[in-house]
Amino acid sequence: MNNNLRSRMFSSSASLAPIRQRTSLNPASPKRLSRRHRLRNWQIALSPIWRSQTALGTIAAFSSTFCLMVGGVSMSLELMMNPEGVKWLEPLVPAWSQVPFANRQAPQSLEVIQAQISAQGLIPARPLVLDKLPSPQSNEGLWSYETGILLPVMARCSQTSGAEAEDCQKIVQLQLYLQVRSPDHPDDAQVYYQKISELNINGPAESYVISQLNDSYINGSSQPLPLTQLERFYSKAPNTGIWFQLSGQKTYKGEKITFGKIVHYNYETRYLSEMMQWASPNNQPPGWQEVTGGGHPELIIDRTTGIEPNLSIYQIQPVKFVVNPIELEEITLNTPGIKTQGYRDALWLASTGLWSPAWEMMAYQKQSLESLGNWTAAAQAQMDVVRFHAQVSQAQANARWRNPSQQVLMALVDGRWTQALEIYESQLALGNTMNDLLNTDQVDLWERVEMALRVNPKNIDLQAWGALIIAAQDGEWQAKDWLNQQSAKEEDRARLLDLLEKRSQAIERNQKIKNHRSRIVGNGLILAEINPEQWQPGNGASISLAPGEIWYQIQVIGFHDSVLWHEFPFNDLQLPRYKSSDFLWKHLGLHNDPNLQIIVWMPNGEQQTVTTTVKAIQFQNGVLNLLAAGKAIPSADPTTIALTGSAEMSKPLAVSNSALEWRSPRNLTLKQLNQQNPQWVSAILPVLWYELQLGGEVLPGLQTSPEMMLTQMSDWLVQLIDLTGNDKPEAVLTLKPDPTRQYSRPRTLILEDTGVLIYSELTSAKGQSVTGIAEVKDGGFTALVVEGSKGYTLQRWSSDRRRFEF
Repeated sequence: MNNNLRSRMFSSSASLAPIRQRTSLNPASPKRLSRRHRLRNWQIALSPIWRSQTALGTIAAFSSTFCLMVGGVSMSLELMMNPEGVKWLEPLVPAWSQVPFANRQAPQSLEVIQAQISAQGLIPARPLVLDKLPSPQSNEGLWSYETGILLPVMARCSQTSGAEAEDCQKIVQLQLYLQVRSPDHPDDAQVYYQKISELNINGPAESYVISQLNDSYINGSSQPLPLTQLERFYSKAPNTGIWFQLSGQKTYKGEKITFGKIVHYNYETRYLSEMMQWASPNNQPPGWQEVTGGGHPELIIDRTTGIEPNLSIYQIQPVKFVVNPIELEEITLNTPGIKTQGYRDALWLASTGLWSPAWEMMAYQKQSLESLGNWTAAAQAQMDVVRFHAQVSQAQANARWRNPSQQVLMALVDGRWTQALEIYESQLALGNTMNDLLNTDQVDLWERVEMALRVNPKNIDLQAWGALIIAAQDGEWQAKDWLNQQSAKEEDRARLLDLLEKRSQAIERNQKIKNHRSRIVGNGLILAEINPEQWQPGNGASISLAPGEIWYQIQVIGFHDSVLWHEFPFNDLQLPRYKSSDFLWKHLGLHNDPNLQIIVWMPNGEQQTVTTTVKAIQFQNGVLNLLAAGKAIPSADPTTIALTGSAEMSKPLAVSNSALEWRSPRNLTLKQLNQQNPQWVSAILPVLWYELQLGGEVLPGLQTSPEMMLTQMSDWLVQLIDLTGNDKPEAVLTLKPDPTRQYSRPRTLILEDTGVLIYSELTSAKGQSVTGIAEVKDGGFTALVVEGSKGYTLQRWSSDRRRFEF
């Protein structure tokens, strides 16, 4: 039996592997043959068992598949007929899948849903109605339209949630429902809703929100801030589902920040998801706008603080996520879209806020590279972002700013170096150094200039701004030292040094104006009433009268601007377009001393004075008027003073306390002067006699001796004062009023030390009246204060024209 089995094994082995038999059989090794024959014998003995097990496995697999199919059909029927019956599957499916049958209850009315939410201690807010909500039809790839609602669920804010209002309510969940009919009563008119998706909501952390005030980290808690508002995006929103924004507000150090989150609903998977968080320091909500072209809008978050545009732009990009295969990805400038140096330079400029120069450089790069096929989609997207910022910056620079400092600043922000420098130089001529601009913390001007100089180091206007910023922040010597290190031609360097010198002069003048007190001379006029719209108030003054006050209008005939005197008409005044009244107010010194003295001389020679306060200013066609308020002049008829200007009394003279220094030389009689200087009097007498004849005071042709002349004029008053600047006194003679003439006034004649007549109110200056002699402070001259038919004038001696003139 064994031999037969062994012979079968050998024969079988030989037939299965004849080659192995020829090469491996060796009569000299019976043990190895025995082991191999035993192994083969074991395999042959087991082969029927393997065959039976394979058959059983096949039957089991078929039975299992059949059972799964039957179970699946049964479960499907159960899901359709009784969704609650398969709720046991809920723990077995991933949470993100939001399997409807695992959560759904029977359709409910909105009132029931809201009542259930309230029973949980929460607050159902007003739902957003979602009309024509697309829904995929089964097996056909078509779309039907359903009506749905998005129901915000709110809770009261805790004390540690960062809420600013005591009655704060925050959104803690969003629930999305579809409108359905009741399965039990399909003909019922009552509207029912079926929940298909929900999303738990937490606001962004406080530290994230307040860090948006600038680009540096600000300490803040990780406590989520409450989101209190829900809105749907309508305008320009993409059609990749429905987009919502949640928002709230936070005040930090007086700055209000709007923050929130973006939520998206996917039609196909009925999945509600949170896409990103955002914050806007200038309280601008997010918006959709097409930036990069192609018909696909991008989400724009405005993170601008101050005047520098700072916009984050997000594109919709595909992502491998079954239930919502899209994400919002920001277009950044961190990685160059093209590796050329010119493109890198453009990104450097953009990184400092020089958007317009960066855009120009990118456009040049595109023109050079696109024809060679080297322009990339990433570079185009970055260029579109830079262009979008540049358009905002250009709009600001193109706007008409009344404040020249603001106009210069906007030009610098946009990289318009030449235009900004032209405005700055024109302001220097007006004494405006714009130090507030050069030291501003609104933008980092030095960072801009420094980066622009790296790209274009030989730009002279850029060098000018670099020198001006250094001079304002570190001093003029440091600015000159910095200029010496720059590459520039000698004529350009001289121009820049001259600019620094003009700035230094303007600073010196500004310091004088800062301490300047009014030095004003003008003609007064009493006003019965005024039109406030015709006046510009200055220094915060209100155009109003205190009890017992009246209005005075003062037409300025001369004023000192801290450097020199200006005289009427003021056609040479160069006024800024912005706040010209404030400019005049300071140059008049009214910011330090707004008081003026109104002086009137009565018929008996008595002087009446009242103090007034300047309230407003008016300047037109070279005429400068001031509006002042003060008490009425004692013992004076306002109507007479204001309107007639008769010889009964003088017109009102308005002067600042520090404008004039009245000169009162000692009075002599002509007889006394003759005793002191008989030669001078001998030269004067014939001239006086002849002038009296010309003025009709003495009969023409009447001859008399010098002794008789001196006898007749011996009591005439004489004052000795240098009026011509030759260090020799002139004789100022005053003729007494004629008692036979009504309202007659004293008349003045002035003669030089040689006896030459240089002023006479009998002939050449007839109709005028010297009211007084005054030293004009900081004017370097002595003037006659002369009252004429049109008011007062300050007349000083002209050596060239040899006369007193205004």
